[in-house]
Amino acid sequence: MLTECLSKIIFNNMTFIVMIKYSKAVSKTECHVIVEQFFLRFYKFMLLQNVFDQTKEHIVINLALKSFFSSFFLLLLSLSFSFGISLFLFLLTLLPLCFQFLSFLLSFGLSFLSSLSISSLFHILSDKIFVAV
Repeated sequence: MLTECLSKIIFNNMTFIVMIKYSKAVSKTECHVIVEQFFLRFYKFMLLQNVFDQTKEHIVINLALKSFFSSFFLLLLSLSFSFGISLFLFLLTLLPLCFQFLSFLLSFGLSFLSSLSISSLFHILSDKIFVAV
């Protein structure tokens, strides 16, 4: 019955995240009872293995350190997000310069092509005029 109820257990920051799969054979209350029993057994096993600090001071210090590191991580995440936004806005300010450069290249290319076509047209016309004379 335990395998039918529990699909994933993640142990992180002394908190359990449980994804429960309900089947037709197991009711919701039975599943909750099984989950609670599993957690009690798991916690007793971890206490016997001395994984958890058994004094309250150590638990408070561990929780304070974990909250500090999580807040520090969130601060780094927000700073990187704001840096990314500022970089994006800076690139947006450079966009008109890129458009001006592209329009210059386009106009230069078009004028070059038009001068080539006019010179070739004059060359063809001069050949025709020379042949006609």
